Parts: sequence; C-alpha cells; structure tokens
Amino acid sequence: MPRIPVNPQDLPTQGDRFKPLDESISYRGVIELLGNMAKDKNDHEYFSIRIRITEPEEFANRVLYDNYIPLPWQPTNTMDAKQRQMAEQSGDKLGDIARAAGIVGGPDGWDTDELKDCEITFTISNEEYQGKIRARPRDYLLPKDGVPF
Repeated sequence: MPRIPVNPQDLPTQGDRFKPLDESISYRGVIELLGNMAKDKNDHEYFSIRIRITEPEEFANRVLYDNYIPLPWQPTNTMDAKQRQMAEQSGDKLGDIARAAGIVGGPDGWDTDELKDCEITFTISNEEYQGKIRARPRDYLLPKDGVPF
C-alpha cells in the first residue's frame, strides 16, 4: 500500500457534513444543479435542486438538496374540495423558488433551467433522514428589491 501524505486527523469526516445548521438565520446559496423531471406516485411531475451555501461564511460550501419541487397541476371536475385545494397550491414552492431567484418569466412561461446558477436566500430545517440529521431548505425568501408580482 502506498503512503498517503496527509494526517488523517486533518481530514473531514462524514459527521462534519451532517452537523445541524442554525435554523434561526437565513442563508444565501447558489442553485448548482437541477435534477431531471420525474413523476411521483400520483403522476405529478417534479424535479430536485442542489444548493451550495455561500453565506454565512462559516457554512460556505455546505450542500443542501430540495428533492421534491412539484410542477403545478390543474384541478379537475372529478376532484373533491381537498384535492382541488392541493392542486391550486401545487405550484407554491416553485413560485417561491422562482421569485427568490429573480425569475420573471413571460406569458408563455419559463424554463426551469433558468434556475441554474441563480443565487437565492432561504431558511433551513434540520431533519432526520436514514438515522442522520440533514439540513434542507425550508422557506425560499423573496429578494429585498422585489420581483414584479
């Protein structure tokens, strides 16, 4: 076996990647990657994003994932009141992300690929996933200068 020229005590550990983040502050980050469109068990389309934290500096380069961003779907005549309400709210998260990223769009819509490399502000929540604490985006915050609504 070759000798490795690094002290193992200087290496990060998996535990370092999964330390809880501060839930009481907001973060800035860049959307680095958009996942492919997929369909959930109800046949609704969704995609995922990977965000790299840029601020605050002590958390810079930590990576977070939002694994379920549904595309809006239309209510139908066969839906009950609860299903209709869910359909009407199905685009909420996508709308929050787009506004946080400064995406304006147009009358014919917009391409979700426009989100790549956008800087956004968000809050997080620490959740347990497969026995480990993972931080994930909780709320996407609107830019202070505002985006036309």
